[in-house]
Amino acid sequence: PVYLLLFLVGGCSYKYMDPQYYEFKSLCYFNLGKVLIEDESIKNKTNIIVTPKSKQIKDRIVETRFERKNENQVVYYRINTYFYDNYGIFLKGDEGAGLYFRYMEVLSCKNIDKKFKKDDWQVETLE
Repeated sequence: PVYLLLFLVGGCSYKYMDPQYYEFKSLCYFNLGKVLIEDESIKNKTNIIVTPKSKQIKDRIVETRFERKNENQVVYYRINTYFYDNYGIFLKGDEGAGLYFRYMEVLSCKNIDKKFKKDDWQVETLE
């Protein structure tokens, strides 16, 4: 009975029963707004090359790092984000195009109610 209640409260999702969901939330809050900037003057003088790198942390959690580099491959901006594979029964679509069910959705850190401002970002500077 408790599992059925958690399934229904979670929007027909298993996320509230999955310990990996809580780990995903803590990773998002731990890395909330951490930005690495080497030098602002480099940022304005270079071409932007964005290179995402991903690694699997757990069965349902993926860490992705976005880096911006100049043409000399010097990283001047880096931010990490996390994705969580959420399994459940999700009704999608609309009346005109038709309704259908999805059984998985991917949550990112922006899906969590973070309630923070850009002023709260922690900026780390390379020496």
